[in-house]
Amino acid sequence: MNRTSLFTRFCFRSALLLLATALLWGCAEPDSAPPTSGADTDVVMCPMDVIQCSNGDWVGRKAPGCQFTCPPGSQPLIPPR
Repeated sequence: MNRTSLFTRFCFRSALLLLATALLWGCAEPDSAPPTSGADTDVVMCPMDVIQCSNGDWVGRKAPGCQFTCPPGSQPLIPPR
């Protein structure tokens, strides 16, 4: 065999090895799978609207009830709808 065919064979085998490794890596299970049950999966997403409190602060909604919470001693200037 000449050098060109040996080099071609080496490159072809290397490419096949890399392809097989990439396919197996992609099919492998992740190391840390996300939980499938329990309290960690109960994600609450609140609307991103804000209100102004009487002390001048602007506050958004807080999970889990998505209620506006002004600092103690302060009231909302515009009541939520």
